[in-house]
Amino acid sequence: MSHAIFEKHTELNSINIDDYIFSRKENKDFKTRKIKLGNLDIITSSPDLITEFEEISTLNDSLKLSKWLKNSLSDKYDFVFIDLPGNLSKRNGFPLIGAFLANYFIIPTELNRININAIPLTLQILDNIKDWRGEENKYQLLGFILNKLDKRSKQYKLHKDELAQFANISECKIFYNALPPTPKLSNAADDSIEYFTLSDRYDTYYSSVRNLVFEIVENLGYILKNKPSAKKSDTK
Repeated sequence: MSHAIFEKHTELNSINIDDYIFSRKENKDFKTRKIKLGNLDIITSSPDLITEFEEISTLNDSLKLSKWLKNSLSDKYDFVFIDLPGNLSKRNGFPLIGAFLANYFIIPTELNRININAIPLTLQILDNIKDWRGEENKYQLLGFILNKLDKRSKQYKLHKDELAQFANISECKIFYNALPPTPKLSNAADDSIEYFTLSDRYDTYYSSVRNLVFEIVENLGYILKNKPSAKKSDTK
């Protein structure tokens, strides 16, 4: 993405965002009754161009480019997922484009002392982003997703109440469904490993991932068909 952003910023030519989208197409030849992996489009970035962009850009440049990028993608996709770094400031003009683009934020966290200590800074960063975006570009913090969750662990029992306080202060939720502590989910994120179906990709943890996705989608206001039975979620 940084190539397109940099060219747009320097106004070298007219940019077609399609030229910077890489696609993993669904394998239509693979026959199965399971849910196959569908098409996946990705926009990548270049560290060198990110650095160069941030040396010459302003906060207003990031805002303008986020609007351009949103307009470029809105007719092509129902959902766009943006992976942001854990720390952002006005100096980080490139990731701020993604932060300004987002309508919703989700904070994944692993319950331990280091991560709990970092949450106030994360929430302050989100407040800063809200101020920089302005009144016309508000977003919603959906809540916290627990990663590598083991409710039997001492760390969970020690820090869960503190996380609940942060969620209450932020007027968001802690998602009931969580990601379990397993290396299989790390493997699932590696596209160099060939998978054909969702259940193959997430293995025995497919239901955990599916239930979390369903919970998130429902919180976005969508009504799901064929939804698995869900337990009440922990909120605010």
